[in-house]
Amino acid sequence: MKNRTTYMLCSFALLCMILSSCSQMNNTQPQASGDPAGIHELESLYELATAPQSHDVRKPVRDERARAMRLLAEKTQAFLAVTAGWDSEARLTSFNESRRDCAHRDVHAFRQALEGLGTAAKESDLARVRSEYSEVIGIYRHMRQCIGEN
Repeated sequence: MKNRTTYMLCSFALLCMILSSCSQMNNTQPQASGDPAGIHELESLYELATAPQSHDVRKPVRDERARAMRLLAEKTQAFLAVTAGWDSEARLTSFNESRRDCAHRDVHAFRQALEGLGTAAKESDLARVRSEYSEVIGIYRHMRQCIGEN
């Protein structure tokens, strides 16, 4: 009975976290940093999908991880759609040619890394999700440095 109660509490906490991230996504208040909402969502879902579990062989835990992976794949695809016009935004036209080329390269690499992360999450490949996520974050940081947003 105690295990069932613990499972129900953990499930409720997970549901609250998911709903909280969804409500934050719909919140129209500006973010504290300059990051788009997609990066914050990917960070939260990545942490949820890759969190170490003490009983990861149990079906409820596997189901929670699978749900987090599906959400990560969906949000990655949605964020990929948002980034479609990043390399042609008006603010890039004011950059000198070297910064503009850097931004174009980084946006292209970022989009490829997002595609890889989405594919890995869709396939529920935990090791690949970890490596692709590291690449996404690394490229995103470099891209922000390249365009001058620290």
